Amino acid sequence: MKHSVDMEIFKDARLSLAVEVKRKTGADERWATALYKNLISMVNDIVNSKFFLIAVPDRFFLWKDPALHVEREHPDYTGLSLNSQPLGCPVGVVVP
Repeated sequence: MKHSVDMEIFKDARLSLAVEVKRKTGADERWATALYKNLISMVNDIVNSKFFLIAVPDRFFLWKDPALHVEREHPDYTGLSLNSQPLGCPVGVVVP
């Protein structure tokens, strides 16, 4: 059975964002990157999208241009819950 992403967002008839949603709490970048690499090998929608997002209850992980960076070791952006850090903060940026 072929896996598909949980949500797709289109802009001008082109797939702009593919989203995978998981229930896992406490996910870290290593877990997200392993899932990303596994899914990108199975799901064409990810490669064809401008962005790919993994969303878990307390965090999100976003990759830009997945087709150009299949073997990327880290997401381009990550964010914690609204109470911890502003959403969309670039990886490695510490918010006081």
